[in-house]
Amino acid sequence: MLTLSAIVIQFTLQFALARPTFANPLVNGIAESFQEISAVSEIITQECPPDACVVIGIGRSPSPFIAHLQNQKPGWAWNVPLSSFRYGMSGIKPLSAELEEGLFDHFDRFLPPASELVGRQILLFDFTFSGDSVAATQTYLQKYSDQRNHSLQIKSLALVTYAPSENEFWHPILRYFVEISKKCNLAKLLHKQVFDSVSEFGAFDITKHSSTELQSNPAYFQLKAELSKLALHENFTSDGKLAILHDLDVINLSKQMSGGNGG
Repeated sequence: MLTLSAIVIQFTLQFALARPTFANPLVNGIAESFQEISAVSEIITQECPPDACVVIGIGRSPSPFIAHLQNQKPGWAWNVPLSSFRYGMSGIKPLSAELEEGLFDHFDRFLPPASELVGRQILLFDFTFSGDSVAATQTYLQKYSDQRNHSLQIKSLALVTYAPSENEFWHPILRYFVEISKKCNLAKLLHKQVFDSVSEFGAFDITKHSSTELQSNPAYFQLKAELSKLALHENFTSDGKLAILHDLDVINLSKQMSGGNGG
């Protein structure tokens, strides 16, 4: 007859043996950051509930969060590949008219169908050091909406490891951000850009690449599979997920900046 400890050990071994391993070591090690990914995703959910909003991840950094949200509800979260996109910000020249039209064609290809956006807001999401990428994307997406007559309602949520105070410079178009501590494992991975290797589409520079060149990355679907398995064993409520942020010395600021005009 097995003792309780033997049963626990046996179950643990069976569970470990049953879990697949993937070629990408990051996918195998994602469990170390899963609670933090889940907690930040909970904040995104509160800001952008599926029935009223669509989440758009900008570029490669948001990959684990978008993958986790896609697992929860298909058609809710999308990846739009954009790399080093800061045009019109911090002294960088705006896109030329030709490149701007190419960007709008890119949005046509990777944004949700218009039917998915009826009566729903768009929440742009990215990890950023300065806010430039989020602000630039929101600016051009608004121009795209105006030109295509889509009447999109757009807001942004920036994930940062340093949030400006009220009297520091911050892009006026950005009103919401979440600050996570540099001490947490998730912040370290984001700073090292390790999620780039498991992004859905890889790098995309509008000045160098064509949207037709982009292909899905198999590692992204491995990431989704691993996150899905980890979620099956998660037993935290929404409040519990947010409590994790504080337990790990992560600051949840999900804050509206004064003077902002985005939304």
